[in-house]
Amino acid sequence: MQQAQKGFTLIELMIVVAIIGILAAVALPAYQDYTSRAKVSEPVSLLSGLKIDVSGYYTDKGSLPTLALLTGYAGPKVIEGKFTTGIVGGTAGLFVATMRSAVGANINAKTVQLSFFTDSNGLLKHVCEPGGTDPIPAKYLPAECR
Repeated sequence: MQQAQKGFTLIELMIVVAIIGILAAVALPAYQDYTSRAKVSEPVSLLSGLKIDVSGYYTDKGSLPTLALLTGYAGPKVIEGKFTTGIVGGTAGLFVATMRSAVGANINAKTVQLSFFTDSNGLLKHVCEPGGTDPIPAKYLPAECR
Protein backbone atom coordinates (compact mmCIF):
# COMPACT_ATOMS: atom_id res chain seq x y z
CA MET A 1 0.00 0.00 0.00
CA GLN A 2 1.12 3.42 -0.84
CA GLN A 3 0.90 6.20 1.64
CA ALA A 4 -1.14 9.34 0.68
CA GLN A 5 0.82 12.38 -0.40
CA LYS A 6 1.30 15.00 2.32
CA GLY A 7 1.98 18.66 1.57
CA PHE A 8 2.52 20.43 -1.73
CA THR A 9 5.10 19.84 -4.42
CA LEU A 10 7.48 22.57 -5.49
CA ILE A 11 5.71 22.93 -8.84
CA GLU A 12 2.33 23.50 -7.14
CA LEU A 13 3.83 26.19 -4.90
CA MET A 14 5.49 27.90 -7.85
CA ILE A 15 2.17 27.98 -9.74
CA VAL A 16 0.44 29.61 -6.77
CA VAL A 17 3.22 32.22 -6.45
CA ALA A 18 2.98 32.99 -10.19
CA ILE A 19 -0.80 33.45 -9.97
CA ILE A 20 -0.44 35.79 -7.00
CA GLY A 21 2.23 37.77 -8.87
CA ILE A 22 -0.02 38.20 -11.91
CA LEU A 23 -2.93 39.34 -9.73
CA ALA A 24 -0.70 41.84 -7.93
CA ALA A 25 0.64 43.20 -11.22
CA VAL A 26 -2.92 43.91 -12.37
CA ALA A 27 -4.28 45.19 -9.04
CA LEU A 28 -1.48 47.60 -8.07
CA PRO A 29 -1.88 50.11 -10.96
CA ALA A 30 -5.65 50.05 -10.52
CA TYR A 31 -5.26 50.77 -6.81
CA GLN A 32 -2.84 53.64 -7.49
CA ASP A 33 -5.29 55.20 -9.97
CA TYR A 34 -8.09 54.84 -7.43
CA THR A 35 -6.12 56.57 -4.67
CA SER A 36 -5.03 59.36 -7.05
CA ARG A 37 -8.67 59.98 -8.01
CA ALA A 38 -9.60 60.17 -4.34
CA LYS A 39 -6.83 62.69 -3.64
CA VAL A 40 -7.84 64.90 -6.57
CA SER A 41 -11.31 65.28 -5.09
CA GLU A 42 -9.83 67.58 -2.41
CA PRO A 43 -8.80 70.52 -4.64
CA VAL A 44 -12.03 70.16 -6.60
CA SER A 45 -13.97 70.37 -3.35
CA LEU A 46 -12.00 73.44 -2.25
CA LEU A 47 -12.72 75.12 -5.58
CA SER A 48 -16.41 74.21 -5.30
CA GLY A 49 -16.52 76.07 -2.00
CA LEU A 50 -15.95 79.31 -3.93
CA LYS A 51 -19.07 78.98 -6.12
CA ILE A 52 -21.59 80.57 -3.73
CA ASP A 53 -19.28 83.47 -2.85
CA VAL A 54 -18.47 84.19 -6.50
CA SER A 55 -22.17 84.11 -7.33
CA GLY A 56 -22.93 86.53 -4.49
CA TYR A 57 -20.09 88.84 -5.52
CA TYR A 58 -21.23 88.85 -9.13
CA THR A 59 -24.83 89.58 -8.10
CA ASP A 60 -23.78 92.47 -5.84
CA LYS A 61 -20.95 94.02 -7.87
CA GLY A 62 -21.76 93.01 -11.46
CA SER A 63 -18.23 91.74 -12.14
CA LEU A 64 -16.18 88.62 -11.51
CA PRO A 65 -13.80 88.69 -8.52
CA THR A 66 -10.19 87.72 -8.04
CA LEU A 67 -9.37 85.63 -4.96
CA ALA A 68 -8.25 88.77 -3.10
CA LEU A 69 -11.50 90.59 -3.89
CA LEU A 70 -13.51 87.52 -2.93
CA THR A 71 -11.70 87.24 0.41
CA GLY A 72 -12.39 90.92 1.12
CA TYR A 73 -16.03 90.48 0.16
CA ALA A 74 -16.96 87.24 1.95
CA GLY A 75 -14.08 86.59 4.37
CA PRO A 76 -11.12 84.21 4.38
CA LYS A 77 -11.30 81.11 2.21
CA VAL A 78 -9.94 77.61 2.77
CA ILE A 79 -7.32 77.46 0.04
CA GLU A 80 -5.09 74.58 1.10
CA GLY A 81 -5.47 71.06 2.41
CA LYS A 82 -3.70 67.78 2.97
CA PHE A 83 -3.16 67.22 -0.78
CA THR A 84 -3.54 70.82 -2.04
CA THR A 85 -0.80 73.43 -1.71
CA GLY A 86 -3.20 76.25 -2.41
CA ILE A 87 -5.57 78.07 -4.68
CA VAL A 88 -4.54 81.12 -6.66
CA GLY A 89 -6.90 83.52 -8.33
CA GLY A 90 -5.19 86.61 -9.69
CA THR A 91 -7.38 86.73 -12.80
CA ALA A 92 -11.02 87.71 -12.33
CA GLY A 93 -13.22 84.60 -12.40
CA LEU A 94 -10.33 82.11 -12.68
CA PHE A 95 -9.20 80.02 -9.71
CA VAL A 96 -6.44 77.40 -9.97
CA ALA A 97 -5.72 74.73 -7.32
CA THR A 98 -2.34 72.97 -7.23
CA MET A 99 -1.67 69.50 -5.82
CA ARG A 100 1.22 69.02 -3.40
CA SER A 101 4.39 67.18 -4.42
CA ALA A 102 4.68 63.50 -3.48
CA VAL A 103 0.93 62.78 -3.37
CA GLY A 104 0.78 60.40 -6.32
CA ALA A 105 2.93 59.51 -9.29
CA ASN A 106 0.71 61.12 -11.94
CA ILE A 107 -0.70 64.05 -9.94
CA ASN A 108 2.33 65.59 -8.20
CA ALA A 109 2.17 69.40 -8.45
CA LYS A 110 -0.55 69.21 -11.12
CA THR A 111 -3.37 71.76 -11.37
CA VAL A 112 -7.13 71.94 -11.82
CA GLN A 113 -9.06 75.15 -12.44
CA LEU A 114 -12.53 76.56 -11.92
CA SER A 115 -13.44 79.38 -14.28
CA PHE A 116 -16.52 81.58 -14.20
CA PHE A 117 -18.04 83.39 -17.16
CA THR A 118 -21.34 84.87 -18.31
CA ASP A 119 -23.31 83.36 -21.16
CA SER A 120 -25.10 85.28 -23.92
CA ASN A 121 -28.07 85.84 -21.60
CA GLY A 122 -25.89 87.34 -18.87
CA LEU A 123 -26.19 84.28 -16.61
CA LEU A 124 -23.18 83.30 -14.52
CA LYS A 125 -21.76 79.88 -15.44
CA HIS A 126 -18.73 77.93 -14.26
CA VAL A 127 -16.50 75.23 -15.70
CA CYS A 128 -14.22 72.89 -13.77
CA GLU A 129 -11.41 71.52 -15.95
CA PRO A 130 -7.75 70.52 -15.98
CA GLY A 131 -5.87 73.76 -16.21
CA GLY A 132 -2.90 75.91 -15.38
CA THR A 133 0.62 75.24 -16.54
CA ASP A 134 0.69 71.56 -15.55
CA PRO A 135 -2.87 70.14 -15.65
CA ILE A 136 -4.06 67.01 -13.87
CA PRO A 137 -4.76 64.23 -16.39
CA ALA A 138 -8.51 64.08 -17.08
CA LYS A 139 -8.81 60.44 -15.99
CA TYR A 140 -8.11 61.45 -12.36
CA LEU A 141 -10.71 64.24 -12.28
CA PRO A 142 -14.31 63.83 -11.09
CA ALA A 143 -16.90 63.57 -13.88
CA GLU A 144 -17.94 67.22 -13.47
CA CYS A 145 -14.40 68.35 -14.41
CA ARG A 146 -13.60 66.16 -17.42
